[in-house]
Amino acid sequence: MASAKLIVMFPQPKNVEEFERLYREQHKLLVEKMGNDSLLVEAKIVASPMGPMPHYRITEIHFPTREALETCLRSPGGQQAVLQAIRISTGGVPVFLIGEEQTVSFRMEKSS
Repeated sequence: MASAKLIVMFPQPKNVEEFERLYREQHKLLVEKMGNDSLLVEAKIVASPMGPMPHYRITEIHFPTREALETCLRSPGGQQAVLQAIRISTGGVPVFLIGEEQTVSFRMEKSS
């Protein structure tokens, strides 16, 4: 069975410093309490070859199964974390996606 992840894409905030403070002090703590078997991966968008992007930060919360993810989202803690993500997102409503993850390993060949 494939693992699953909740992807939250936050738009550019109106006030970056305030967003980061709320994200770090409130939202991240809620997310970390969501599940024992989850992994949190965060990315701050700094550049794109396509030019300016509408998203400021992308957060991925990994779960062993889609069922575990959905159970977490239905829990009071999961619902509280989703509402908090919406509250701190001053640049608009964040995008929430559920993805099934597959991992493929590959090696880059050395150029001669």
